[in-house]
Amino acid sequence: MYIFKNKVMIVRSSAHVLLLKLEEDEYTGKMDWNEFTSLNLKGQLYYVKGNKRFQIVTDEKIYFYVVNSETFEPELENTIYNFMECTQMMFGT
Repeated sequence: MYIFKNKVMIVRSSAHVLLLKLEEDEYTGKMDWNEFTSLNLKGQLYYVKGNKRFQIVTDEKIYFYVVNSETFEPELENTIYNFMECTQMMFGT
């Protein structure tokens, strides 16, 4: 689980990567995390604090996503094959 700009939480579940946005409930005024998008990928999730990118490493491929600073939607930037079949590597700085 990672927090992006104190407004978006990126979470890995057993079958998906979920992005949740911190929003205020119009009736109660309480701040709450609401899911706004999900990626149908299973694998390890990596994010470096202060970066606008995160990676999802699966057994077959490595997906590089950029988070749009205005809408907070993830945009697929690049995909490479995971020839080493390694899911425990750390990418990016």
